[in-house]
Amino acid sequence: MRPLRILAVAVTLAVANCLPGALRAQEQQPSSESMAAAQALFALLFTHGFATLNAQAVEAAWPGIESALRTQRRISTQQRSPTCAGNSSASASRGCPRS
Repeated sequence: MRPLRILAVAVTLAVANCLPGALRAQEQQPSSESMAAAQALFALLFTHGFATLNAQAVEAAWPGIESALRTQRRISTQQRSPTCAGNSSASASRGCPRS
């Protein structure tokens, strides 16, 4: 049964490819009004699409950026903290990073 389906699809594609040009879509020059409307629509959709895409990218990337910045800030604060200087065993109990 499967070879018959493959043959039917192949025949359909061959027939569709051999149709005369008159049955295919006719090429016409668009009017200036339709071109202006198409350009206005494209500009509107492009602006809206760009804003939506930008918002999605920020929404996807922001949690990772925020957590990385918080981690970096926490590490730099711990390194500058005067409570982390001195006795290494006391520093470790306060959660200070090891040198």
